[in-house]
Amino acid sequence: MVLASGGFEWDAMRRSRHFPWPFDYISSPHTNEGDAHRMAEAIGARLAHMDQALITGALPALYEGQRYGLSVFFQYEHNVILVNRHGERLTNEFTFNLGEMLDEREYPQGPPAHLPAWLISDVRLLWRAPLVLACAVRNPGWLRRAATLEALTQRLGLPSESLTRSVARFNQFCRQGVDEDFHREQSVSHANGDRRFHVGLRAIQRGPFIAVPFNSTYLATKWGPRTDEFGRVVHQNGAVIPGLFCAGVAMANPIGSRAVGAGTTLGPNLTWGYICGRTLAQQARGKPPIPLAEET
Repeated sequence: MVLASGGFEWDAMRRSRHFPWPFDYISSPHTNEGDAHRMAEAIGARLAHMDQALITGALPALYEGQRYGLSVFFQYEHNVILVNRHGERLTNEFTFNLGEMLDEREYPQGPPAHLPAWLISDVRLLWRAPLVLACAVRNPGWLRRAATLEALTQRLGLPSESLTRSVARFNQFCRQGVDEDFHREQSVSHANGDRRFHVGLRAIQRGPFIAVPFNSTYLATKWGPRTDEFGRVVHQNGAVIPGLFCAGVAMANPIGSRAVGAGTTLGPNLTWGYICGRTLAQQARGKPPIPLAEET
């Protein structure tokens, strides 16, 4: 048997046990309910990476009539910054792997250190990013708006004047063309497929000002059964469980929480699916599995 049922992010009980804090959305099929994890756990499989997941920001959407997170790079705009719960700018907004930043903990196994996080911009964003505008129209209350940054700070419950200082500092970087904190001007975007364009710095200065939630959205959890190099599930005692294999995000994924590029989940899914299939083919021929490095 090959366990390949996806992650457990739609299993509310397991999610609340391993990620017990608020989140925005889930961006995977609703069938990712941890079926493989329950079966493997029941026969004593060794499980690992219970606190790891592929995390991103997302826009509110519906899929098959249910709430769903549309994972797109909507923070890839010139007049956008991301701030933490203290109103302080977090990172280079064009960093591909924002999930690790969103998942930084106050202490090991503790809650996220930065959340709730916010995308901050001004009204011009809505004309530069029509998808954000469409989501705002369809989801009243999702986007926060205020005539001044001071008023927006109060609406978000951020420390007094913190957001104003963060935006003023960013605007100064825009005027000089150098992001002294994160050097965003040196980044390039891969959001448009093969077209790469240099990232601009545009001031956030024309009210009304807007804020969009930018918290954890789960693309896939990474907790699951440990396997050996042939895709065979390992028991808690270290022995291989005969006849049981696991692939994809159902397994204890070797990449963990890191996003390494477009297809961060698809690449391991295909690779470990191939490894499991190859091992099963050798087994059907009555031969021992061959290490992948020795394949000819």
